[in-house]
Amino acid sequence: MRSGLVATIVLACIAGVSFLTAWLITMGSKGGELADILSTSLGALSLLVTALSFSFNVRERRRPERHAKVHRPRWMWVSAALLTTALAGVAGYFWIFVKSDIPVTDRAQITDGARMKVGVEAAIHIPGDPPDRRYFAFVPALTNPTAVGDCVGSARLKIALTIDGRRTQQQTGVLPQQEITMDLDGVAREAKVLVVLDMQDPACEVDLSLTEAVLYN
Repeated sequence: MRSGLVATIVLACIAGVSFLTAWLITMGSKGGELADILSTSLGALSLLVTALSFSFNVRERRRPERHAKVHRPRWMWVSAALLTTALAGVAGYFWIFVKSDIPVTDRAQITDGARMKVGVEAAIHIPGDPPDRRYFAFVPALTNPTAVGDCVGSARLKIALTIDGRRTQQQTGVLPQQEITMDLDGVAREAKVLVVLDMQDPACEVDLSLTEAVLYN
């Protein structure tokens, strides 16, 4: 009976961890933040369960041998209750405080992103006045507007966020197809990302677009 219960718990944990891992991978930047929170919570819980198990085993070794009916260890029930409470608490926290992501790839408008040259500044307008989430994660993409030549390989981007007209969070040397996250805390009206093209060949031209853009908490 005990072995069957243990096997069931192990299989449930394996399935849960596999699902959680796949879910976090699909969440990109947000998944990394949630993974840190979950690892801390589950790490503390595992230490508590280990301590309870050790305490129970010490008490059992000190007891004289008896031929009474073997009862299931109390620490197993305590551990199961703690695990259930922890998982319910984490799920409730994300349900109440962490809202779902908002894909905005098609809604984020780009101005001056066509046929960009060296030093030209384009703008990615983040949807919402103000945006509905705390963070904006996006992946910029560059393409050659002509069939000949390759200007994308050597291109680098200078990124800056403007919050209500105030420039902040500047980054340089950003590669195309590199995921970037901007903190939108403090936006009262609007926010946009400024993108400046940096290339060795001043005659090169590229088109700026977004592979993916997401608003999240």
